[in-house]
Amino acid sequence: HFLSTLVADEKSECLLPTTVNELVTSGRIHMRVVPSSSEWFGVTYREDRPRVQASLQKLIDSGAYPENLWASKK
Repeated sequence: HFLSTLVADEKSECLLPTTVNELVTSGRIHMRVVPSSSEWFGVTYREDRPRVQASLQKLIDSGAYPENLWASKK
C-alpha cells in the first residue's frame, strides 16, 4: 500500500510498528518477538548514514557480523 500510494511524497514514512500491528491484528501474519540485549540503531535521515555505517563496522570488526553481511551463500 505504501509503495503504491505514498512513496512519491519524499516526506512520507512507512512506519514499521504500525504496519506490523495492522498485519498481526488482521491475522495476515503471526509474529514472535525474540529478546536481545544488543544495541539498536536506526536510519531515519540521510545524516544518520555515517553513524550507522560506523556502528555496523564495529560489529564486523568485533566478529559479531560477517564482513559481507548480505553475501549470498554458495
